[in-house]
Amino acid sequence: MTVAVVRPNDTSAAQTLYAWAQDTVNHVGKSTHAMSSDLAGNSATRSNVESEMLTCRAVFFFGEGDWDALLAHNGPIVDKSNVGKA
Repeated sequence: MTVAVVRPNDTSAAQTLYAWAQDTVNHVGKSTHAMSSDLAGNSATRSNVESEMLTCRAVFFFGEGDWDALLAHNGPIVDKSNVGKA
């Protein structure tokens, strides 16, 4: 199974989660699963996440969100308009 890890670091809360996510990145790298991408920091954009959703089996998101979207860089990167691409 291929997985993508998304970990923006644009807010103080996201920076904490970014560091915690490193353990997941390390674990996936040592497991039988293949990591398709580590979308870290400024790479955690909507267009990059949408590209990954087309090819990977799971997306692990370490960041902030609200009731209807996952957020990074002052806007949604996953919401109802693109979640179906997964």
